[in-house]
Amino acid sequence: MNSVERFSDRADDYARFRPGYPDGVVRELESAGSLRAPAIIADVGFGTGKLAEVFLKAGHVVIGVEPNEAMRGAARQALAGFPSLRLLGGTAEHLPLRTGSVDAIVVGQAFHWFNPERTRTEFQRVLRSAGWVALFWNDRRYDRSAFLGEYEALLRRFCATYAECHHQDHDAAGLQPFFGRAPLRTAEFPNHHGLSFPELRGRLLSASYVPTSGPDHEALMQHMRELFDRFQVAGRVEMLCTTRMYYGQLT
Repeated sequence: MNSVERFSDRADDYARFRPGYPDGVVRELESAGSLRAPAIIADVGFGTGKLAEVFLKAGHVVIGVEPNEAMRGAARQALAGFPSLRLLGGTAEHLPLRTGSVDAIVVGQAFHWFNPERTRTEFQRVLRSAGWVALFWNDRRYDRSAFLGEYEALLRRFCATYAECHHQDHDAAGLQPFFGRAPLRTAEFPNHHGLSFPELRGRLLSASYVPTSGPDHEALMQHMRELFDRFQVAGRVEMLCTTRMYYGQLT
């Protein structure tokens, strides 16, 4: 299954249970001079609009580019209250945008699905002069949580494609070639959430590598229930996450 199709049956869980992004990411970009409201921002690999929401709330105009129709449909429902949002079908390698038409490009939890060389060419084409690019990931901190350490072990045990879809290997050194010779800036923001078991289950099922039926699915859910029961406090477990942002200009 290619990267476009693999989320078709997960759009609802993605919209309801995936984490959003802290408001601080917008303040960081605005204070660095990367954004001036109301900027025109292309959110590429838009998904259900988790990242776009913080920019829309801050008064920016967002053009969401997402190839998956089910994800776009979920986004329309979730963000129906924002008239400054426009949604388009398309990919990072073939953007449905005019040359020099956007002030900035943001990518939330999706850059790992892109072809870097073709994406870079398209980003340079659609950005206005001195435009900025910001890449985001929400990373689980399994190195700081006994619960998440065991959670990670269960994913590796019961999710056959987890290793190939595991995207916490990004860092500034690996991303610098995409930005060229311009300085690459980084920022981190705590992004923790308390989850009930239904919310934890929904978070799991929003991931493309988690089986939705069969023996591995049943075993994973049984072990996750046991894990939740051992670590829950007042019916919730804490999902420790860090939002990592890498941003700069393309040269």
